[in-house]
Amino acid sequence: MQVAVLGTGLMGSGMARSLLREGHEVRVWNRTQDKAAPLADDGATVAGSVAEAVHGADVAVTMLFDADATTEVGRELLDALGPDAVWLQCGTVGVDGARRVAEMGGGRVLDAPVLGTRKPAEDGTLVVLLSGPPSLRERVAPVLEAVGSRTVVAGDGVGRASALKLACNSWVGLLTAGVAQALSLAETLDVDPRLFLEAIEGGPVDAPYAKVKGGAMLARDWTPSFEVDGVVKDLGLMTDAVRGTGFPTDLLEALHGLFSRASGAGHGADDMAAVRTVFSATLTGHDPEFLGMRVDPPVRDPEIADEVVLHEGRDVLDYPHFTVSLSGPRRLARWVAWDLDVPGLREDLDRDGLDFHLDPRVPAEVQTPLSFYTRNRLDRGHLARRRDVTWGPTDEAQAANAGSFTLTNIAPQMDDFNQGHLGGVWGLLEDSLIEHLRESGWPRATVYAGPVLEPDDPPYRDGIQVPQAFWKVVTYVDAGRVRARAFLATQDLDGLEPLVPPDTWATLHVPLATVESAARLTFDPLLRDASFAPAAPEVVTDAFAVPW
Repeated sequence: MQVAVLGTGLMGSGMARSLLREGHEVRVWNRTQDKAAPLADDGATVAGSVAEAVHGADVAVTMLFDADATTEVGRELLDALGPDAVWLQCGTVGVDGARRVAEMGGGRVLDAPVLGTRKPAEDGTLVVLLSGPPSLRERVAPVLEAVGSRTVVAGDGVGRASALKLACNSWVGLLTAGVAQALSLAETLDVDPRLFLEAIEGGPVDAPYAKVKGGAMLARDWTPSFEVDGVVKDLGLMTDAVRGTGFPTDLLEALHGLFSRASGAGHGADDMAAVRTVFSATLTGHDPEFLGMRVDPPVRDPEIADEVVLHEGRDVLDYPHFTVSLSGPRRLARWVAWDLDVPGLREDLDRDGLDFHLDPRVPAEVQTPLSFYTRNRLDRGHLARRRDVTWGPTDEAQAANAGSFTLTNIAPQMDDFNQGHLGGVWGLLEDSLIEHLRESGWPRATVYAGPVLEPDDPPYRDGIQVPQAFWKVVTYVDAGRVRARAFLATQDLDGLEPLVPPDTWATLHVPLATVESAARLTFDPLLRDASFAPAAPEVVTDAFAVPW
């Protein structure tokens, strides 16, 4: 048969190879063509468009992330698909998503989500959950035999298979989180976690899956077979599907929270086994008592109190070693607070393989998207610096390293503004601080920072405004006394068309009250009393000349 496979991620690429192995003629397409290109070596034809992929196909297989992606590709697919061809929808799109696909496809679509991960997809041993018209089911039988070991028919109505898939994935999520909890509980109670897997072996509660995921957790191997963000998406689909039915969602919501926390710590693209990291208590956030005395986080002015983004009833998001408080209307952080432990800094951890990503705990609409930073001179600037938060035991430091790339911690900054290795004064301030702390008797600091969010900041794309200035407050202990130094910096927007750059730009050492006024925040009175600042704002041209 001639088969088109649209979506060549972990699952789609494995299914394409299984089809090729069984002698089918396969064309593949992926939105990011680099992901489809390797399949040419296996004998597939890599198409440059959806229409090219499905032209002349007997069956068009879609294996895409969610319902929105599936329906978007589906519109192009249906325009080019032959009159006798079948659309085999294999992604996890949920009950409502399957309904949308059915409405688009009319009598030409089958609902066929699959059970299994990357290896079963490569081996052709997936379990296919199938629903739709019986006449179409017979026509796609050779495709199902190539990709699966068996097929479970859920009914004649498109969408029944997707409903069954949600039930199955709820079990997969629960089992994975349960194994993570058991291993972590044993470890917390000072028992070798490997003994848990040994204890259940061969008994009525044993499961091959527990061995697979438990082994990955023990090895800290997060090579993706089923990504954390996919689990987060699916758990959301489950809750949506039962809304209004009276079904209790307590357990679904708890699982959603666990996997969301793993994603928020930078594990969104890792295997779902990375939920194990959540039980290591790494999402502790900024510790107000990190300096040995309590320093409360800044408080917003009452006039901007209604801009807060809430998560679980709080106006902050915790990450390993740092905390973010968002401004919903501006889609940026109002402030970020992070703890810096100089002796524990891990210079052995770099940024290779780390990707910028949304935090699934809050709506995408309150986060500035990656597309905002494309094809321009804007840097995706860290507010809590990656280097500053990457300290502590390896797992904890790695989680902080990855968590710093969450888009809630990112702000648009021009070129080398925040990059100390390129001479950016704003970034070099922390390097100067670290040098000072290494020589002091108390090598810890807490840093607060954020953009200055002014109503007249220039809009750039999709109504999102670019901050023209940033603030930073550095707190530390010296000779037994708390010290606080405050800084403001305007950034040079020259070259960011069509914006007009400010007349001047500089990094200034200023009184804390100046930052409070600009940032519209009130800091703990302890810092106000401990603020060391010049009598008048001083331009900082050499970060290492700051008199810490």
